[in-house]
Amino acid sequence: MAREARAVGVNWSFTPVLDINAAWRSSIVATRGYGSDCETIARHALPQIRVFQEEGIAATAKHWPGEWHDDRDQHLVTTINSLSMEDWEATHGRLYREAIDAGVMSVMTAHIALPAFAREVGQDDGADAYLPGSVSHPINTTLLRERLGFNGLVVSDASRMAGLSSVMEAVDSKVQIIASGGDVILFSLDFEAEMAGIRDALHAGRITRERFFDAVTRVLGLKAWAGLHRGDTLPALPDPARNADQMAELLHRAPVRKRTSTPPCRWTQSATGAC
Repeated sequence: MAREARAVGVNWSFTPVLDINAAWRSSIVATRGYGSDCETIARHALPQIRVFQEEGIAATAKHWPGEWHDDRDQHLVTTINSLSMEDWEATHGRLYREAIDAGVMSVMTAHIALPAFAREVGQDDGADAYLPGSVSHPINTTLLRERLGFNGLVVSDASRMAGLSSVMEAVDSKVQIIASGGDVILFSLDFEAEMAGIRDALHAGRITRERFFDAVTRVLGLKAWAGLHRGDTLPALPDPARNADQMAELLHRAPVRKRTSTPPCRWTQSATGAC
């Protein structure tokens, strides 16, 4: 997978999914998670992180702070991780700690609330406790950075998903993603206006200079890890006319070989030789 991706110009993957497929009706997890128990997920996700990054593709653990407990869809509404912090530490916390220990380069924060942690750090049980993780300073900074010790890049999930856009306006959400600890924002329908909003927030102090330059440094760090500061180029696809077998291997297809005989009939031949 990694070599195929590199061959077509990819150097950053938004995988693996660390979500736990326990709420069986969840369309978010069921079709793309590794399983319903932590042992199975770790057994697959940790080697994927290692091998992808050995092959020059930055891996991303997602969807922070962990999906499985809400069978709704964060594309449509903010979902809720309803675990106690004790149970969270034994499941999602364990998986993210292991991914961080494995050196995962990035974490994708999602539009998932973790009210147990919000209450633990002193937020009331009102709306603030149910903020999407993508715009939550306690979830992204206190929990991910400080407690779990993650020192890589935090990228938001798609910022136009209704799990975030139903909570706050577009420009405000972009500002809050950066202010709360995110480094890269996914998706914009009005790039110039939203960039201007972030610049204005920086000048007004809603985003501190330290937080802004921390985000910039982490972006540059990921680019440096990928070799982009040296002008490294990704490997070109091989010439299919000269190396059909290598092209077939890269594209996960069996090598095409010349047919040397008439293929056998699927049915018994008649006396005339027709199938």
